[in-house]
Amino acid sequence: QLNNLSIPVGETMIRLFEDAEGGVKPVTNELLEYQITRALKQFKSDCWKQLKNLFIPVGETMIQLFKDAEGGAIPVTAKLLEKQITRVLKSNKAQLDGALKRAIARVVKSNKDQPDGAIKRAKAYMRAVGRIMFNTFQAFNQHSVPRSTMLPIFQNLILRGCIPGDDNYERDDILKHIVPFTPNPEKNVIKDRIGMKIDEEDDSSQLWTPDSIFNKLIPDTFIHSRSLLLSGLEDGLSLGGKHTLSKLEEGSGLASALRAIPLEALQKIVFGKSTMTVEEVLAVLEPNYCRCEGGWEGTDKQLADEQRKQEKFFEGDFKKYLREEASKNSDFLEEFVQFCTGSNYLPFASPGVDKPFKITVEFNFTQPEPGCHPMAHTCVDTIRLPGTGIYFGSFDKLCKKMKEALAQCSRFDME
Repeated sequence: QLNNLSIPVGETMIRLFEDAEGGVKPVTNELLEYQITRALKQFKSDCWKQLKNLFIPVGETMIQLFKDAEGGAIPVTAKLLEKQITRVLKSNKAQLDGALKRAIARVVKSNKDQPDGAIKRAKAYMRAVGRIMFNTFQAFNQHSVPRSTMLPIFQNLILRGCIPGDDNYERDDILKHIVPFTPNPEKNVIKDRIGMKIDEEDDSSQLWTPDSIFNKLIPDTFIHSRSLLLSGLEDGLSLGGKHTLSKLEEGSGLASALRAIPLEALQKIVFGKSTMTVEEVLAVLEPNYCRCEGGWEGTDKQLADEQRKQEKFFEGDFKKYLREEASKNSDFLEEFVQFCTGSNYLPFASPGVDKPFKITVEFNFTQPEPGCHPMAHTCVDTIRLPGTGIYFGSFDKLCKKMKEALAQCSRFDME
């Protein structure tokens, strides 16, 4: 079985022997190093696509550490994490009975910090993510870490030690950076709070002002509330040092060296675009032909004819459009995927999963009408195209309508 001897590198198994006439031979140093380097690069690329699949085990339950947001992934708040862990532990304890319950009770009593153990595990996971990120940052020319991995507000905090309320953190930038948390922050954060009591239960409470909103409300709501996980990430990006919650705002060990670099320049140096190819995007597309609100009113033959036209368009002009635009514009695939899903990256597809990630390309006879702009339904990862008169057979018209649709949906503000 020597020819089956392999080493795991990420999701890739690398063989150490290869077949030869009369037996097997070890692979060459050059081939082994090349395969490991390629597998590590793929591992680092895939790693950031899997952040929303990062869970900690608590009993038989898996608790998620990240959630999706516009532009990237966001660590869950410390309050939500602690609530979920406590709820699972209570639920597990409530299900036990008899002698088993008493035996477990003795174990729990001797290990009073069981919830703390789960919290420590979550921080350890985040520290590991930080370590992988630190290692990847060293390969500046490869740009393996996409910008969507760390939202700008966290980039400023962790890599520059810059938090909302700092003099050099412009308020216009702060408002842009909290859009993933709260669409239209000018209204939902500023206008809705100005003049309201800071402590609603205290009659003598001070009122929210622009200064107190930017110096206290925004840091507390969007950063300090996630301190448990963010501090673990900072620790992973700090060689030889430990971070405490009181020092969260100082950033990681990289901050002292990177603070002087403007955020826009730093993003270009250490972050890259989301890693995806046109073939990866094409592979996740799933056509859904002949959809109709209220039912089809024509004959079966007419329906079959329309489906043939839709199939020809999907395999022809639509895929041609994606290939051509991807070759002309390096940002196009991110923009297209974000239009369809609300996220600018493709989730990692684990081998053998029952329901792999797909983007549905729906041909609908009702909406949009023939020749009109494509519609996106990001909640179900769907782009909807006209079911009849598909851009009247004009490839140029398809390109024009898609370009206009993507430009109008560059942001997903929801009232």
